[in-house]
Formats: sequence, C-alpha cells, structure tokens
Amino acid sequence: MCYTGITGIYFPFTGEANVNIAIPDLYIPCTVEHEMAHQRGFASEDEANFIAYLTSIKHPNIDFNYSGYILALNYTASALSKVDYNAYVDISAGISDSVRRDLKNESEFWQKYEGKINEISNEFNNSYLKANGVTEGTQSYGKMVDLLLTYYELYPYN
Repeated sequence: MCYTGITGIYFPFTGEANVNIAIPDLYIPCTVEHEMAHQRGFASEDEANFIAYLTSIKHPNIDFNYSGYILALNYTASALSKVDYNAYVDISAGISDSVRRDLKNESEFWQKYEGKINEISNEFNNSYLKANGVTEGTQSYGKMVDLLLTYYELYPYN
C-alpha cells in the first residue's frame, strides 16, 4: 500500500477496513478512526477525517491525541500555506522540534515510495471519488479544515 500512497482503505462491498501498518506509528490511530468512520456510514473524506480528528483528541490514550493533532496540523498548515504563505511561515516557526522531527520523518517515509505507481494511484483515487459524486476528488480530504473551523466556532472551549 505504500507505493500507492494509501494509508488505509475501506471496501464498502464487504464492509472491511484495511490500514497500512507500515506507515509511521503516529498516523495509525487516525487512519484506523478514519476508516472506521467510513464503516459507520460517513462516506465523505472530509467527514471521515474530521471524525478521526475528534475521536483521537477525545481518546484517553495520549498517542491517539497526538495522532489527531498531527492530522489537524497537516491539513490546516497546508490550507494556510495556500492562502497566506507568510502567516504559514510565521506560525510554523513556533512548532516544537519534536513535532518537526515527526513531520520530517513522515515526509522522508513517503519520499521512498514516490513514483509512477503512486501517481497512477492518486489519479485513480481522484477519478473514483469524482465518479462517486465527490466533485473535489482527492482535494475533499482537506475540506476537513472547514469542519474544524466550524466546530471551534461553535464550541470554542472543547
């Protein structure tokens, strides 16, 4: 699954969720929760990501909490860099060394698997999502940022 860039996949025809356990450990909790959200009927990628985030940060295990916060950091940082790169750079300067190390390790992990198979897989996933009514395709994963912003606007102290 690494060469395809897939961290997890849900098969709606069998109800089976699969998780790529070769990914860095800190991403496994959110990946499991993302796929479980699909199992429970949340088909959209943004909703599955948001549910993974929320269940992770509310989980009693600190490793799950960290996984959730890293998931949110990845998506919010990406979104911010697209709309205000200078703000992204300023905020990124405040990230701790240990978090930076984890993000660097993730990047290095996926670089080993970049190539034609990954490109084809991304194109296939994008087409699959669009064929199933997700007009944004793979960009829909990042729409969880909209859900995060709405959640914290409604529940600022959660």
